[in-house]
Amino acid sequence: MKRGHPLKRMVWHRKLIGVDTLSKIDLHVAAFKAIAEAIRVAIKSGSLPVGLVLLEGPLAQVFNTSRSPVRQALSVLQEEGIVHSFDGRGLVAGPPGCVIRREPIRAEMFAFSPQAAIRAPLWRRVFNTVERDLMYASIFEPGSSINESEMASFYSIGRSTVGHVLNRAEVNGMVARDTMGRWSVVGLDEKRLERLYQLRIMLEPEAIENVACAATRSEFTEMMDRLKFAAERYPDITAQQLNQLELDLHLDCIDILKNAEVVRALLHTGCTMIVRKYTWIDALSLSHDKLFMTEHMTVFQALLRGNGEQAKRAMTDHLSADLERLKAHLSDIRTVKKKVSLSYLQRRA
Repeated sequence: MKRGHPLKRMVWHRKLIGVDTLSKIDLHVAAFKAIAEAIRVAIKSGSLPVGLVLLEGPLAQVFNTSRSPVRQALSVLQEEGIVHSFDGRGLVAGPPGCVIRREPIRAEMFAFSPQAAIRAPLWRRVFNTVERDLMYASIFEPGSSINESEMASFYSIGRSTVGHVLNRAEVNGMVARDTMGRWSVVGLDEKRLERLYQLRIMLEPEAIENVACAATRSEFTEMMDRLKFAAERYPDITAQQLNQLELDLHLDCIDILKNAEVVRALLHTGCTMIVRKYTWIDALSLSHDKLFMTEHMTVFQALLRGNGEQAKRAMTDHLSADLERLKAHLSDIRTVKKKVSLSYLQRRA
């Protein structure tokens, strides 16, 4: 079958896959085109400096979208010669031969307002709000059952969106579904933290040792630069910047191995990182947080030297110390917040 005119192809697809699916395709196309244009304008105007290394993860955060449209936007810009590849992760803004720059990618570099930001699927747009509520519920209302209809009404979303949100929260270990398909909040206290960190200590140091052998120095340079940038400016940094440091070491580094089973197991411990993220966002505690940057630095220094044994030992020490800090965070939360008020939660008898 000949490809034909794009509009005719779209009509044919409408008949084949339906209007709803077509709207998703249209939305994805609009997203990557808008991202490409925002980056294109930022480079030409100079607000995004030539030589800056562009990575999918940080760009996806800035545009509040998944990595897929970012990846496609960068591919288009590379074909146009506006960005180019180099001997490292990501792409570089500007033509080949420019001086490589590594610094955090910030929303201020792009000329778009929040109203013009890339539209994410509805479940992604509400997930942070729900995630935060469920995190506090796990501390103050452990074991509560979740009424899906009430949840949909509470957040003004549909039941299908509730399903997407709860499935994602289940991956992070925040909720669980029984054999009858009923959802409940998984409690988070010091004992569960210890069990989750036991799992992390079993997996992450071993994984990071393998990463040191499998990765190249350039794969860690961007992360190390972000870490130095934050450490030099602490405490004058945002909660989002602090959270990115966590993702760099504990998710993106491990993902270099391309071992989906290890990543899937570690995602179940994601609630431990979520607690820290919202204590930062809600400014409930910033005590001792610079210590984790020093520990991250030790791991990255070993990775940059390619010394897997030292990286493994540093990661073990970091996780052991981090457990004690997170216990202190739980204590801070209980002191500042006394309860949550979510109509969709029902205490079980």
